Amino acid sequence: METGKYIEDHTLLIESALDIIEENKNKFEVFKFGNTELLNLIDYKKECPSRDYVVLGEDTALELGSPDTHSVNRLFWTRKPGLVKNRSLIINNSLKDLEKERVSFMQLVFIEIDDSVDPYDSDLYRLKNLTKVIPGLMTRSQQNKIWIRINRELMKKNITLRAIGEAVAERYMSRGAVSVEIVLIAHDDIITEFHEISTAAEVLSRSNRKQRWIEDGVISCEDLDCSSCSEKVYCDTLKQIAVKKKEKRRSHV
Repeated sequence: METGKYIEDHTLLIESALDIIEENKNKFEVFKFGNTELLNLIDYKKECPSRDYVVLGEDTALELGSPDTHSVNRLFWTRKPGLVKNRSLIINNSLKDLEKERVSFMQLVFIEIDDSVDPYDSDLYRLKNLTKVIPGLMTRSQQNKIWIRINRELMKKNITLRAIGEAVAERYMSRGAVSVEIVLIAHDDIITEFHEISTAAEVLSRSNRKQRWIEDGVISCEDLDCSSCSEKVYCDTLKQIAVKKKEKRRSHV
């Protein structure tokens, strides 16, 4: 599906996120995708059941990204070939070590797509939430955050962040992604270092939607006034990231 030249992808933001990971590479474990045994272990469902999985408080072994903790859940897309590697980058893979806790959680999903995929298809953004596909795992998502409850039975199967990453990757590959890369972090302060990039992604997505509305005749350029726009501070953030990236490239020349 041709999306038009006015649509700008998240290449710069993906590169910036990967820079942060490279600077902290000793903290991350790296896993290639393709371990179907992990999917079988957690009873991953390719076809979603008709009902959500519900995990009550008394049955909960672990909560990731609950409302009283920090939570980030964001999709980034690019057309740049080779930027996105088929792998997961993880901090605190073993969830068993965090049992009986409520901990911060971040999930960043990078996908490379071709022109046949609409980057603003709402279903594309829901895939990362894993709703209904892992028995014993309940998810609630809102405003680029995710809250996951894992019940005791699933925890007994030694579910890991790697297994969750495998499930997310399978969903996107089955929907036409050329490649998928997933950053999963539980209970680590490094999550705050990605806040600026996450905010910039929201700005870029909104800007792309506005440009599409202009192209489709829903609004006109005259309807857009940067001086009075409530999102100007976020656009400035996006510009700052671009400047930092250019300066870093110059320093390596």
